[in-house]
Amino acid sequence: MTIEELLISYEKELHTSLTRSNQERLEQLIADDFYEFGSSGNVWTKKDILTRLPLEDKNSSLKIESRDYKVKELSADIFLLTYVSFRENNLIEERVALRSSLWRKGQTHWQMIFHQGTFK
Repeated sequence: MTIEELLISYEKELHTSLTRSNQERLEQLIADDFYEFGSSGNVWTKKDILTRLPLEDKNSSLKIESRDYKVKELSADIFLLTYVSFRENNLIEERVALRSSLWRKGQTHWQMIFHQGTFK
């Protein structure tokens, strides 16, 4: 698996309710110095994410979908991912957002250090 494929798989994993409700996995994927500019206009830290994501409705029929991934190497240990996310409801894309994430390679694994979502 290439670095690009690995990082896209991590990004998609963060869209799943299984990972979003798993505190240990979130700790692995999200760096301690992480922050996010949310599509809501809020700024979130790792602590906020670890508190908020596990409270989401795991039974919701609206799943996060994504497409049009682009990966750019900024340095040997920093990669930028951009993509489009949406929720599909009766084959209609809702809450379409442009997203970007920065991933950093640590000593043992990759972690997200920044994320931004902007409604389209």
